[in-house]
Amino acid sequence: MARYKKSTIIGFIAALILLILFGFGIWLCFSKIEAGSSELFAQKNKINTLESQAAEIDNFKVAHSIDSLELEKISQAFVDPQNPLDFIEFLEKAAAQEDIDFKLSPLSFSNDGNKNILSVQVSLEGGFSGILNFVNQIENGQYLVSVQNLAVSDSKASLSIKVLCQ
Repeated sequence: MARYKKSTIIGFIAALILLILFGFGIWLCFSKIEAGSSELFAQKNKINTLESQAAEIDNFKVAHSIDSLELEKISQAFVDPQNPLDFIEFLEKAAAQEDIDFKLSPLSFSNDGNKNILSVQVSLEGGFSGILNFVNQIENGQYLVSVQNLAVSDSKASLSIKVLCQ
């Protein structure tokens, strides 16, 4: 009987050791699974963050390209004092559309505070409605033009204009 007890105790201890080893193995597997799932969760968050940042960059590129176009339009509203030829061509085109003859006085550049201004006298000859349309075109055109004086008599007109420069 002592032998039976001894073998039962040894069997019980062996079963207990096996149970402990089995429990430790399961615990080790679960801890590795938990670590792997945490790493997977971190990688998924990192991917989501990168996708979000990529979308923000794409939105910035679109907004920046729109801003660039707007800035280009704004810069075209000012006369280049080094090369006012584009502005003169703008006036010639507006006059040609209204079938008006025009002459420009020499261009005068000045500085009014923080603004650079081009001043010019324009003499026009043509129909009254054409002259008014010409004035309307240059005031509503691409340049920042201000008509200072307008004198109309018969088919002739004289006007002073000021334009903002870069």
